[in-house]
Amino acid sequence: MNDNAIVEEILQRQIELESDRLPYEPAWREIDERVNPLGEGGFTQAAKGGVRGTTIFDHTASTGLNRFQAAYGGMIIPRGERYQLVQSTSTSLNDFPAFQQWAEKATDLLFGARYRPIAGFETEAGMCIRSIGTYGNAPLWTDHRPGLGMFYKTLHLAEVFVDEDFTGRIDTVHRKFTRTARQARQMFGPDNLTPSIQKAITENKLSQEFSFLHVIRPRAERDPGRFDFRRMAWESRYICVEDKAQLREGGYETMPIAFARYVTGPRERYGRSPAMQVLGSIRTVNEMVKTLLRAGHKAVDPPLLTPEDGVLSRIQTKPGGINVGGLGFDGSPMVVPLQTGGNLPLGMELLNNEREPIRDAFLETVFSLVLERRDRMTATEVLEHTRMVGMLMSPSASRGETEWLSPQTARELEILLDSGTIPPPPPEMREEGAQVKVDYDNPLTRAAKAEEALGFGRFIEMLTPAASIAGPEVYDVVNWQRAPRELAKSLAVRQAYLSPPDEVIAKGEARSQQQQVDNTLKQLALGA
Repeated sequence: MNDNAIVEEILQRQIELESDRLPYEPAWREIDERVNPLGEGGFTQAAKGGVRGTTIFDHTASTGLNRFQAAYGGMIIPRGERYQLVQSTSTSLNDFPAFQQWAEKATDLLFGARYRPIAGFETEAGMCIRSIGTYGNAPLWTDHRPGLGMFYKTLHLAEVFVDEDFTGRIDTVHRKFTRTARQARQMFGPDNLTPSIQKAITENKLSQEFSFLHVIRPRAERDPGRFDFRRMAWESRYICVEDKAQLREGGYETMPIAFARYVTGPRERYGRSPAMQVLGSIRTVNEMVKTLLRAGHKAVDPPLLTPEDGVLSRIQTKPGGINVGGLGFDGSPMVVPLQTGGNLPLGMELLNNEREPIRDAFLETVFSLVLERRDRMTATEVLEHTRMVGMLMSPSASRGETEWLSPQTARELEILLDSGTIPPPPPEMREEGAQVKVDYDNPLTRAAKAEEALGFGRFIEMLTPAASIAGPEVYDVVNWQRAPRELAKSLAVRQAYLSPPDEVIAKGEARSQQQQVDNTLKQLALGA
């Protein structure tokens, strides 16, 4: 296919993708209004700088979104921790000292590049999690700028359209966005612009906006023998929608846009968020709060009842006001408040009951567990706590590792290895035909290992009374060289803090030699 035919095919596919996404957009717009008013403007033409969120009467969901961000991020990308470890696909190579040193250095360089302030990962990762909590979908763009290094950008869902491969993984991303003529010239260069853009620049209409489409999809006709972008696994094309013309073609070895989803329904391509799952309760609590506000207003400032033929022409309700004729000849009041019989305590109880599903959906239970003080806990109590949090988070957060962090890290390693920031792996890796992979070491994975660590602790406790009867030989069944290392992983202890196996052997031999010397000295002392 020539370029014109490809552009026509892509634009036709874009129409189909827009049609597929259209049924989700009303719910996303309502969620913007009720849950995340700061996100308004993506799916609507909201005024820039306008006041938003004035229609929210109950902030359980909007404040819950902040706690969701903290709980979700704390489990899969905990601040201040190395929650991923560079490894190889060869188990034997991972135990090789030279490779362990390279892997440790590669992990440090990966996190150093990711968390550089100029990269902006922490900010964009927070926006990514908020997008997951709001829409159930979050596109995160990972790329690099010459001389500046890697950068991250969470794209708004309004401009991203996706498609799946036969396994259900996102493999096609269409990003539809607008840029002014001046920005297009900066982005593509003055020699790569379409006639419409060039005309706008010539007529000094630099602020005129144009629509562009960035398409990333698997390359259908890949040629590994070439030395240009046509050898790369992913095809990249920029198209001007108005002129139906291609401005740039390129490629990637790894997918640069990770598309994370919270949960998906049957035969659904886009994810569903916590807000979508409890949208009915969010609507209900807003109406309940409005009702309670009206009832409270009536209770504090109730309507007044007056006689039909009363002499009062105007009632003074201000403090110190005098109402002539407000008392009858027998001293009874002529004006009395209307008692509606509303039950405010019952209304508050019903409201709090309706808020609970919203709090659960936004992981407030997990958030409260994370905030618990652990400075006075024993190691066993810490493991129990970690296991409990992991059980609550695993159904939702584990998908984030697969669809968000895995493609993002693959893209980061490609950039850092190609640029020389991470040195090439040892030659033994190529000899074994192994590949670089990443193991996760975050609170979620440690929670999965917590049960094993707890079981080992209980096992040792059960052996203790047996050892008092049968002797210390019962402990010989335990591999005391390997067990401490596995326990260290469960407690998030860095491998750099542990002695390598050869050093452990050397320490044992030195201790044995010292013991022999001490025994010899004791025998000499006894002989004397």
